[in-house]
Amino acid sequence: MLSSLLLRHRLLATSLLFFLMTASAERISAQQETKPLEPADLELVISGPREDFPDRPPREYHARMFKVTLINHSSRPVVFGPNALEAIRSYETTDWRVMDASGNPVPYRTLFICRVGSVRVFQARPLTDADLFVIPAGGSRELADLDISMWFKLSEPGEYKIYREFSFTPPRLSQITIGGMEYPAQYDASAMSPEKRQMLRYAIGFTIKSNVWSLVIK
Repeated sequence: MLSSLLLRHRLLATSLLFFLMTASAERISAQQETKPLEPADLELVISGPREDFPDRPPREYHARMFKVTLINHSSRPVVFGPNALEAIRSYETTDWRVMDASGNPVPYRTLFICRVGSVRVFQARPLTDADLFVIPAGGSRELADLDISMWFKLSEPGEYKIYREFSFTPPRLSQITIGGMEYPAQYDASAMSPEKRQMLRYAIGFTIKSNVWSLVIK
């Protein structure tokens, strides 16, 4: 009877020790995964036309398409997806920059946007696994091609310098309380798989500047 009781205590102690070791390993792993990315870990490469004609009547607007590739040079996967709401740019702006031949920023085009309708009650946007992108160590991902002529009118001849500043700020997936005020989750991740939801929850934010592309307007 005594030996059985001692055996039971030993098994219980062993189980508890194993649980503590596992939990500790998981915490260490999570801390390692959330270490900030180094500047050399990511590279953003853009490419587009080298020569073009001015935006003048009757062609004051024509497409200038750019290809964008995000490359992961680190030894771990890089995760990104929908940005935190406070980091999302408005429709009138972009993370692209264009400098003229004098080195001055080219201003945004005037965009005529009709805003109608009443203010809606906030509702968290649902996410699925398709909203999360994972670039494996040493891998790359093509981002959506983009037409920069939506924002920039290049009407004068000369050499223009173009680059992009791409950033990701992980969204908040749960409700928080600050100063007695409750702030709802920014996205609803209930439809995501547990694995992808965990990856997004511990994703690391980053900001990266692309190479500078030269475009000559003749």
